[in-house]
Amino acid sequence: ELRRLREHDVAEIARGATDLLARVPAPPSSPTEICVLGPLEVRIEGQRHDSAELRRDRVRGMISILALQGGVTREGLAAQLWPDLDDDAARKNLRVTLTYVQRVLEPDRAAGEPPFVLQQHGNPLRLAGAPWVTVDIEECERLLSPAGAAQRTGDHRRALEHSEAALALVRGAPLADVRNESWAAPRRAEVIANATRAAIRAARLRHAYGDSELAVRHATRALVLEPWSEAAYQVLIAAHLALGDRAAAMRALTECHAQLAELGVAPDRETQMLERRLRG
Repeated sequence: ELRRLREHDVAEIARGATDLLARVPAPPSSPTEICVLGPLEVRIEGQRHDSAELRRDRVRGMISILALQGGVTREGLAAQLWPDLDDDAARKNLRVTLTYVQRVLEPDRAAGEPPFVLQQHGNPLRLAGAPWVTVDIEECERLLSPAGAAQRTGDHRRALEHSEAALALVRGAPLADVRNESWAAPRRAEVIANATRAAIRAARLRHAYGDSELAVRHATRALVLEPWSEAAYQVLIAAHLALGDRAAAMRALTECHAQLAELGVAPDRETQMLERRLRG
């Protein structure tokens, strides 16, 4: 309405609307999705946004920090993104990068209007909440929590449903753009562990329900996330055997032994039982 009134024939009304637009953040016409369960994606109206700004490493890093950490001070952002620079240089880089980030998150925001998606009212900086901004990692965790609870109470159908819905959000290596950043390491490890458990749970349940082909897919996905997971190898071997593919089961067993040897760990009882079954 203010944008409409900015073009009003009465000069006072037009000036008043223009003045308010410069001070009151207006929500965008559509929500913004930030996806970090794989290479970073920013989606607007369901479409992946691409721009020269988003291809900058520090822009991707800043959006990842804001998505993961919620409110973060300017000093905290600068320290994480430019740990080797002095304060003045880091602050200068921060100002420039914030401008790029604003363009990515609100590409249609008119010049002179304050940002809405990335809120900068003093310190800290933070993204607007739902429904204006959603982060896939938060949705994934909302699904995994009831999946684990359902598994513990024996509601296997519900556990499978929620696990597979959560896994559908994982497009690749979580936090791929910041995999080498020290600030991302604890959160990345936690996300990978949770997703791996969900994939193993889904693989076991699919195998138990007789859908061993899908069990193979889930177990393989678990091993992409965590190549040393003996539990994932176990369900993968069992699923291959159920499908009658002994050669694939033997390859999985050989890979399992190699990964365990790298860790200096002996195969557990279930792996040994599968081996006897396979070789027998």
